[in-house]
Amino acid sequence: MFSNNPLILITGATCSGKSSLAIKVAKEFNAEVVSIDSVQVYKDFDIGSAKVTSKETKGVKHHLLSIWEPNEKFNVAKYLKIADEVISNIYKQGKNVVIAGGTTMYVTSLIHGLAKISGQNEDLRNKLESKDIKTLYKILSRVDNESAKILNPNDKTRIIRAIEVKLTSKKSIQSIIQEHKFLSLKYNVLSYVICQTREELYSKINLRTKQMIDDGLIDETKTLLKKYDNNAAPFLSIGYKQAVEFLQNKISKDEMIEEISKCTRHLAKRQMTYLRNEPMKRGWDVYPKDDDKNAMLLSSDNSTIVGKGVIKDFLVYNYNINELINDININLTQGVSGVKLTYIHVKSDI
Repeated sequence: MFSNNPLILITGATCSGKSSLAIKVAKEFNAEVVSIDSVQVYKDFDIGSAKVTSKETKGVKHHLLSIWEPNEKFNVAKYLKIADEVISNIYKQGKNVVIAGGTTMYVTSLIHGLAKISGQNEDLRNKLESKDIKTLYKILSRVDNESAKILNPNDKTRIIRAIEVKLTSKKSIQSIIQEHKFLSLKYNVLSYVICQTREELYSKINLRTKQMIDDGLIDETKTLLKKYDNNAAPFLSIGYKQAVEFLQNKISKDEMIEEISKCTRHLAKRQMTYLRNEPMKRGWDVYPKDDDKNAMLLSSDNSTIVGKGVIKDFLVYNYNINELINDININLTQGVSGVKLTYIHVKSDI
């Protein structure tokens, strides 16, 4: 699966500017973009998933957007099967591959492959499918509190799978994943993690929420509810879940907007916690190093990063677009073995 050139991974918290940066990088390095987003794979769910438009791609070919029927189940295994084929085809064309997105489990699995998780019980799964998400999360908290602390409380598919595995195999899905350890490598990877100040990220989250509403999230959701089963997985994702509740008169418009922003902030916290801890767990080569004089500290103590209670301190390089392109060029020229991950704070011109 290895290529002479590594995958170029652009990741970070939601609303951090991954998609636009990935497009700029792809144009510079004769690359195509492969999305790594568990909601953007679904057809028709565009506004609420912040899917890039054809105009925004600026002619850069994108993959794994709008490829799956919303009423059909999608998971990381299906993602990997399609992604591996797409990546192989791009390399065969002599091009580079830019991976863009922030679905954390997909990132680790793309790099290292999936842990083999047993514990199949179709009758149990069907019974669980009939229960509402709050009940399912309570069950998960009772039978597998370790997974409950990690999984998104609204992620019905993964919650059901975690319960099924625990009750069938008597093992936590998290313990099985830890036993796998993700030590083997499918790809060499040059990864850049976008880090931002609390003010920057919160401002972008609020702006995106407003933009989604202005762009027609409510009308889009209304149309989608007529077309697809209201239990379809993407309806549980941030934005659509709140829009559905608004359309069902469960919350006001103002409450919908605030809830979308709040849940997006919580998602950002989970993503950045992963991006702080995962590299150490997997033995990835992380930059900047502690003694790097060219690095700057974004600290939660003085509110120059995503704030206390959201993420902790990050040592980063403060790059503009030319500096980032130069860094990528150096790494591609010298070669990357394994996973090289660099935390960056992007200047406003990116």
